[in-house]
Amino acid sequence: MSTGDEASSGGGSSNASRGSSTTNQTSSNVVTGTSVVTSGTTTVSSSSTGGGCDMSGDCQICAECAQMGACMDEIQNCFTDSECQAFADCFAMCQGTPGCFPNCAMMHPMGVELYIAAVQCMLCDECPVDCEDFTPPQLCDL
Repeated sequence: MSTGDEASSGGGSSNASRGSSTTNQTSSNVVTGTSVVTSGTTTVSSSSTGGGCDMSGDCQICAECAQMGACMDEIQNCFTDSECQAFADCFAMCQGTPGCFPNCAMMHPMGVELYIAAVQCMLCDECPVDCEDFTPPQLCDL
């Protein structure tokens, strides 16, 4: 799933405020590409600015972490739905072409809401700092 200009319209949930918390874990998961490396003891902190994946300094790493963790349900809901998958495939071919998102949405209207929910989870809820430069401003307000 791309983390570029993900969406410009549609429905979905809004950003939920999360309280601050700190959790000590006996192992940490670091996402590199498509593999997870486990090592050592780490302290994971989360706050209202994002999930446990945020603050890695890299949007792609944060998004991959969110896909495998907090956003796994949203990702699965989208990619087990044929219309959401068709919309995602169509949108991936847009590559920033103006008007392409609405055309894909018209061709696959039943997939748009699930796709936006997955993208909002990753970019707005879990990675708002790391993916700030890749998130259309209106996406998190839907």
